[in-house]
Amino acid sequence: MANRIRIKRTGTLGQSPAVENLLVGELAINYAEGKLFALKDDGSQSVVTIGEDLASESFADRIREIVGITDTFEPIGFSKRTDSVISFNNSTRTFSIAPVTDSYTVWCKGKKYTYSTSQSIQVGTATGLYYIYFDNLGVLSYRTSYFDWENDAPVAYVYWNAETSTAVYFADERHGVTLDWATHEYLHRTRGAVLASGFSISNFVIDGNGTLDSHAQIDLGGGTFFDEDLQVDIVHSNTPVANTWQQDLSGPARIPVLYLEGTHWRITAPTNFPLKQGTLRPQYNLLTGSTWSTVDVDSGKYFNYWIIATNNLNYPVLSIAGQQQFNNIGQAQAVTFGDLALTEFPSFEFRPLYKLTYYADGFTNTPKAVLRYVTDIRGTQSAGVSALIATDHGLLSGLGDDDHPQYIHISEARSITATHTFSSRQNFSSSTQATSTTTGAVVVTGGVGVGGNIVIGGALDGATIDCGTY
Repeated sequence: MANRIRIKRTGTLGQSPAVENLLVGELAINYAEGKLFALKDDGSQSVVTIGEDLASESFADRIREIVGITDTFEPIGFSKRTDSVISFNNSTRTFSIAPVTDSYTVWCKGKKYTYSTSQSIQVGTATGLYYIYFDNLGVLSYRTSYFDWENDAPVAYVYWNAETSTAVYFADERHGVTLDWATHEYLHRTRGAVLASGFSISNFVIDGNGTLDSHAQIDLGGGTFFDEDLQVDIVHSNTPVANTWQQDLSGPARIPVLYLEGTHWRITAPTNFPLKQGTLRPQYNLLTGSTWSTVDVDSGKYFNYWIIATNNLNYPVLSIAGQQQFNNIGQAQAVTFGDLALTEFPSFEFRPLYKLTYYADGFTNTPKAVLRYVTDIRGTQSAGVSALIATDHGLLSGLGDDDHPQYIHISEARSITATHTFSSRQNFSSSTQATSTTTGAVVVTGGVGVGGNIVIGGALDGATIDCGTY
């Protein structure tokens, strides 16, 4: 039978060997606690607990120094986002992050913190954005200025509206540990959220007569965009689960509307229309001086609403109320997403998807409006970033493509059936037949062609017809 060696030992909790119990090079164990002891021969003749020394802060600091963590302050973020779940309670203004099962792990400036219980914090009472993070000591905290990339492990942000006692916006910011904080900051400030796939629009009518609700509704497919390393997958569900990026987007899409009231952002409850309904017709956001309000669109006017994809955990697809009304569809189409006033906008991570151009009148459907044009703006750089990829129209590709047949081309033939009204001086060259019901001079150079004629309706003061030479 093999020999066995049993070192000095005890099974009494809390009991450690005294100096006189050990020789240099001799070990002792407390098998009830799993601790190993030795005599430290550095002149002090003290007993040390080997396991505790290896786990001590000085030892951990030495390891961090060896691998360069003290220079990079990495990692920062969550080991696995799905190990935790976040929530916000409107009635108490309390944010909570809890483990899904046993625990979740957060790294803060190169230090690892594991939580097996829920961590909570109550935000302030004032209207505005609250940025929630774990600080460099692993303490759940909030600030009212944006995250400090080098020192904070971001968790979420909340836009609280004190007037309505609601969180207008609740965003997930649990990033992983593989993206360093400097790269994270760079991507956020120069690229913002980036579309990956999806968000196709369907089941809409743009020539409806306003007798059906479907003439003002849309369906939207799910899709994916990236908030730096955080993948946001928005999926359709008729019964969305809270805090999951699920939303009822089909049959029709139920999309809440963000709008400004006074100087702060508010949100509507979702309806079957991506519109904020007023007394008689849908509303647009009106700025009077420095105060915002929502007012009914006038009958016979056009107006826009803007659909965006966000990292808002509840209702990730949102609609932004347009801020003007227009006399014709051309004026409405000329407005771009960049023309919106988005001061203190509650979202930092979002993708513009579509511009919906509506027309309001005495229709019999519920919103008293019809959809007249859908503009795909998924290629638009997201707002809220400090730099845009293309800031000048001339930097775009495909400028020479004939892909706008609704406009008159300088060299391609068009069949024009609409009646046009011309004002001021109009110059026509080559063989031309023109009908004018306007004032001002009509000048035709180069002849009117064989059998051609120019018909001018109405009395023109000082009209000139120049048929050229022969």
